[in-house]
Amino acid sequence: MHTTDLRTFPYLEKSKKEKPQLHTAQLLSPQEVEMAFKDDTEENRAQLRDHWLLTGAVHQEMYGALRTDEGREAGVGLATLSTPSGAAYAILCTQLHSRQHRHVLPLYEPKVAQFIESATRESFLMYIEGSGDDGTRMLYTCPLPGQYFLPIRTLCKTIDMTKRLDFIEELPALIERVTMLTVVKSLKSSSLTEVDVSIFLPQQSAASGFFEVDGHNVPCVYCH
Repeated sequence: MHTTDLRTFPYLEKSKKEKPQLHTAQLLSPQEVEMAFKDDTEENRAQLRDHWLLTGAVHQEMYGALRTDEGREAGVGLATLSTPSGAAYAILCTQLHSRQHRHVLPLYEPKVAQFIESATRESFLMYIEGSGDDGTRMLYTCPLPGQYFLPIRTLCKTIDMTKRLDFIEELPALIERVTMLTVVKSLKSSSLTEVDVSIFLPQQSAASGFFEVDGHNVPCVYCH
């Protein structure tokens, strides 16, 4: 992990809490990365070129710990979660000591399925911001080998896409669930004490609203 001067991404309105727990993630294809950073330096663009980019955020205290660690003790893991209606989510975890960050990706989202397919063959980049105002962020290559994503690629193909609206309606309950300490096991010998979640929300919206989770206004996107 290393810090970068790449430009910041827009996230949810900052929580008034000292340690906000819920954030939005962005997932950019190589073509979208090229467009998003077209005005950046050539050096920065070269780091990103031809890679998928998964962004997220953590509260500032956890960010500071990850930045100090520089990948020496941080662990990375992958899990899946299913809902009563049959939706499935990939959860990509980064953990340092008893603190865990979770990227939550809806596997019924076509863009996510494309990303997972690519991840079985090629490495991708992860971009983490702190939720504070100092503007710092980290960029690093996900260390998980491609074979970890093969079962998730298979899972993507089993989802009944005709239930998509049901999946969206479950989002408030799903988000509350993935912010619980016990949903994903600790990657370390120590028990979890803190969890941050960055969720990639479903796209192709036909209408949108907001629901509240743990004091955060989160966009709820209703899809075709």
